[in-house]
Amino acid sequence: MKAQSMTGGRPFGLLVRFAVPLMLGDVIQQMYVIADSMVVGRLIGVNAFAAVSASGALYWLIQAVIFGFSQGFGTLMAQRFGAGNYPGLRHSCALSLRLTLVIGLVLTGLYLVLAKPLLTVMNTPPEILEDAALYLGILSGGITAVFINSVIFSAFRAMGNSKIPLYVFIASSVINIMLDIVLVLYTPMGVAAVAAATTGVQFLSAGFNVWYLVKYAGMHFTRGDFASDAPLAGELLRLGVPLGARNCVAAAGGIVIQYVINGYGTVFIAGIAAAKKLYSVLFIIGSGMEGAAAAFVAQNYGAGRFDRITDGVRSARRIMFAGLVVIVPLMFLFGRRILGLLVSGEDAQLDAVMDTAVNQLGVCLVLLPFLYMLLLYRSGLQGMGNSFMPMVSGILEATLRTAAALVLPFFFGAWGVFLSEPIGWPVMAVQLYVVYVSVLRKKEKRT
Repeated sequence: MKAQSMTGGRPFGLLVRFAVPLMLGDVIQQMYVIADSMVVGRLIGVNAFAAVSASGALYWLIQAVIFGFSQGFGTLMAQRFGAGNYPGLRHSCALSLRLTLVIGLVLTGLYLVLAKPLLTVMNTPPEILEDAALYLGILSGGITAVFINSVIFSAFRAMGNSKIPLYVFIASSVINIMLDIVLVLYTPMGVAAVAAATTGVQFLSAGFNVWYLVKYAGMHFTRGDFASDAPLAGELLRLGVPLGARNCVAAAGGIVIQYVINGYGTVFIAGIAAAKKLYSVLFIIGSGMEGAAAAFVAQNYGAGRFDRITDGVRSARRIMFAGLVVIVPLMFLFGRRILGLLVSGEDAQLDAVMDTAVNQLGVCLVLLPFLYMLLLYRSGLQGMGNSFMPMVSGILEATLRTAAALVLPFFFGAWGVFLSEPIGWPVMAVQLYVVYVSVLRKKEKRT
């Protein structure tokens, strides 16, 4: 596998080359999400679409924890790669996989026990509760596979290779959609068909990723790489636990918001869900640059190149704002038409779904620049090994979102729900910028 050191060369070009596969991966992911939603919403129905959507907050909770741990593990791998410490890179990757198996099994057990009770507490409408619980129950079987995939992708990116995760995701998405259609059309499984297809493909991807990592990616593990190492495990957990906790709290806030959304009924649930499917597209440039900046900062931090960290973050910011100039007007112009592809139904019902979706999308578009800055400075801190402040920021953001979802609807009705999603972005963007500048200056003075 071709690795890419980002400790030399023009930051702008390196970031673009690294970020483009991440952005393409996000595009493919959103195409997959939209196609998957179309299969459910148009081939099964609005109730099935709402059931899958109502369970989305709970499934995102577990994914968020997984992604947080993986980001933390990947930070240490990138720092060791940037420092040229390849034995340490292998050992940290191997121990990350060991921790993945343990944490993944624990999360699976918790999910199986708590999923349906949480759906009930979330005020999920009775007509979709059983389908939502069934969908989550099947997905829970693939949690460990999701975790393995996430950690291996973090290892690839730590070594400057963002293309392999893209290729794997393209292949798995195509297979997943094909299975979705076949199982929905030719079996009576309903939403269970979609969940079974997703879980099966996750295990298929995990098997391929492990094989590729060992055979072709230069990770020629020895038994010693997997040996217990308490200090290394402690360092991995120091980086991973705060990010996992941050994501967990943020996702828990999403569950509270979903509780409020559920109280407005199935049509409102479907409208918010449709908006979320689409405004995930808005994050593509931001999340792609977040991943690129995190790898860039971590590699250069490991190499002691603090001057390049400043240049890299400045370049990433320019790229992000250039993307905003393009994507925001396009979504204002064509958002409703794209949303109309997701759901079918009676005219009055469909109009209500679309009105809800367009309103939610518009609020997020207005505040999107703040989200991009939040992602950038958070990734800069994480790359320097500071997981604590991103955790604090995530908890504060989730607290603001949750409080807004519980309070604002009393004053503004449905608009209070629309505002609750992005309300924390401006505050957290400013806070993370201040902390990022302070931490970087302290690091520079110590060298």
